[in-house]
Amino acid sequence: MEHRVRRQLDRMVDELRAKGCIRSEHVADAFGSVPRHLFLPGVPTTRAYTAEKAIPTHFDENGIPVSSSSAPNIMAVMLEQLSVEPGQRVLEIGTGTGYNAALLSHLVGDTGTVVSLDIDAEVAREAEVHLDAAKVGAVEVRVGDGWLGATDKGKFDRIMATVEAWDIAPQWYDQLETGGILVLPLWLRPGLTVAVAFEKVPTGLVSRSMAYCGFMPLRGPHASGPLRATLTTWPNQQTRAPASGGVVAVLDEATPERVDALQRLLQLRATVTSRPALFAGWNLRLTLEEPDPICFFEVGEEPRNSIGIFDSRAASLALVDGGSILSFGGDSCRQRIIASLERARPLALESLVITALPEPALRSGDADAVLHRPNFDFALRGLSTTHREGA
Repeated sequence: MEHRVRRQLDRMVDELRAKGCIRSEHVADAFGSVPRHLFLPGVPTTRAYTAEKAIPTHFDENGIPVSSSSAPNIMAVMLEQLSVEPGQRVLEIGTGTGYNAALLSHLVGDTGTVVSLDIDAEVAREAEVHLDAAKVGAVEVRVGDGWLGATDKGKFDRIMATVEAWDIAPQWYDQLETGGILVLPLWLRPGLTVAVAFEKVPTGLVSRSMAYCGFMPLRGPHASGPLRATLTTWPNQQTRAPASGGVVAVLDEATPERVDALQRLLQLRATVTSRPALFAGWNLRLTLEEPDPICFFEVGEEPRNSIGIFDSRAASLALVDGGSILSFGGDSCRQRIIASLERARPLALESLVITALPEPALRSGDADAVLHRPNFDFALRGLSTTHREGA
């Protein structure tokens, strides 16, 4: 590796350490030993070694990314969550460029095993080329639906998904050793995807840590129902610059009827009112406690997002946007946002615990909220906790 690139890589590792994304020498050594730029041919090395930069590599017909090299900062966080040890057997769901698989290979060492699955044959082929260029030969790349796992490989000590999942595959659960760790970007509600480290216990899965993240959604026949809609303009286009990239709305049940209702509301001129003061975790409260949350985000070099509430039955949409609330149609959603903000109950992500049990095992208990999915119920505890600043 030429000296200039080595300096860029070392700076990235130093930054990941300084930000607390890398906490162990084991993970630091992996990042320092695997050259990311070899997994991103054609991308300038200054960009490849940017710690907080996810780099899209494949796009759909609307120009929306469907595969990318995740940002090193969240990759480091998730690898720390995974707690990989030498000699372990690791399954990766979502090969992407192959960079994360190479990091995993370094972590398991010569006596460990890494199997990586990707549903896209072209993506998998490119990843094999990248792994070969980086002289990483201990990764078995497979083309297939990652949801189904690798049943012929027996049990794994660690399973890591690098694609956003709405549910947990029964196959992942079955193929994980008891006491093993599953790390995945879990879609909880619109605008709220978190990297969760679950430990498998005799009764199910219990979260050990969580971190905010954003990932490409799982593709294939086991993907969630429609949760996204591609739009042509950013809400309140009258007062904001035109979107430089695609605009995506994330919402529960993005059916054609609900998306049509959303588009009709966005054609109206927004009513702009001031908002109450924000508090720590206000968006976490809003998305977990309010029905019908919605999130808008723009794809581009300078991504932006906005969170609010969309009630198609009441023909009402409201969004927190900077220092204002934008409302379209009926006023009910704006009033609900104001009421949520005025309650001012700070909430920290680390105060939450998620217990995942095979559906329909969980139907009652002391959970603050339960999210029902086809394969697992997710019981959330900690919403009643009020986070004290500085605590």
